[in-house]
Amino acid sequence: MPIMNLVRIHAYQLSPRRTADTPLAVVGGKFPISKAIRSSLDDLFVKSGLASQAEVDFRLGDGVTIDSHPVRQLLLDFSFGGSKTAVTASQQLSEKFADSMDNRSRPALLMMTCLENGQQRRTIMWAFPQETGFQFRSNTAGARIRLLKDIFSQSSRLRKAALFEGRRSGFSSGRIIDHQALGSSGAGADYWVDKFLECQFALSGVMGTRRLAGYLRAAHDALTSQADKDQVFSTILAIRTSPNKNWTYQRVASRFLSGTAQGEFLARIPVRERSLAFSFARDEFEKRLNFRVFETQQGIYISAPFGTVGKTVKVIEKKRRRVQVDDVVVDERVRSRHA
Repeated sequence: MPIMNLVRIHAYQLSPRRTADTPLAVVGGKFPISKAIRSSLDDLFVKSGLASQAEVDFRLGDGVTIDSHPVRQLLLDFSFGGSKTAVTASQQLSEKFADSMDNRSRPALLMMTCLENGQQRRTIMWAFPQETGFQFRSNTAGARIRLLKDIFSQSSRLRKAALFEGRRSGFSSGRIIDHQALGSSGAGADYWVDKFLECQFALSGVMGTRRLAGYLRAAHDALTSQADKDQVFSTILAIRTSPNKNWTYQRVASRFLSGTAQGEFLARIPVRERSLAFSFARDEFEKRLNFRVFETQQGIYISAPFGTVGKTVKVIEKKRRRVQVDDVVVDERVRSRHA
């Protein structure tokens, strides 16, 4: 997309209100755009990789369509509406965010920006958690330290972000940063996507396949039983050649895995992600899982393409597993390490 101009920034300080006995008011509004803030936000956008993070779709059903979704409408009002409309929309979004959090969350700064290029808009919401810090100064009289409480961290893993962009007819899906939700197997940490944005995680074919490969690899390497490792290896082979091109992680687990192997695989996947369907991208899968690596007692490493295991590379199951290779040598090198 061409270079976009930053046209508005609104920010609100808020505290969790969902379980508060005395909910605190949300304070803030629009403020002038400065070069320093613009530069800081541009740098944060690039370093966070927000444009390529997890994808979400607005949750529909029960009479809610894409055109009537309340959060999408507020985002459109903020992005395309006039100044007064944008203020009203951002205020309502900030209050909704406060109402989505309970006392397990920290107070936060919700910063909303809108960039434009012609009829295209890009709206980004950042939620920075409140932290305490020290301000240190030194002069001829000595050192001075002040405790600062109104600090909102850009780098905390508790920060959250959401990006929606397109024309007025767009804004149907977005990208999010939410380390708590993606790293948790419970729904309690998922207030940003579920309660605030009223969205659900979406998986493109490439992203879904990429994560599948990562989950299978991590499960395989964590397992200690050879029988469990073999289950995961068989799963990898089966998926690569299966005529079924649409999968969910739960379906993979139920069809190919059992016992400890199934548990190890599913434990790595957030509950809300397990039932999301994606189209299997074999090329993407094989970029990440196409070799089986054996390490022998003598420190020998054998890296075998999946298609060769059981053929030119044979695993002999006796008292102790042995690997046997019968193939033609076409090259030879020396190295300081095996790879």
